[in-house]
Amino acid sequence: MEVCITSCYRFTPLQEDSLSGLARALEIYAETKKILGLVLIGHEGVNLTISGDAAAIEGLKNLLAEILQLDDLQFK
Repeated sequence: MEVCITSCYRFTPLQEDSLSGLARALEIYAETKKILGLVLIGHEGVNLTISGDAAAIEGLKNLLAEILQLDDLQFK
């Protein structure tokens, strides 16, 4: 297993009523794939630092981009 650590932030308006659903979707995925880290979600955007299997991290990146409907998220 190749362990990957990545971080990302994006200031983008998020609807207050969608925050808990977004958080729950990411939490379920992360628990299932054994991804660890911190994800902050608020009405002004998202900030995260996570680690785990490289393939699982790639899947979470794709999930986040899909949910936020953004194709230009930049991870470090």
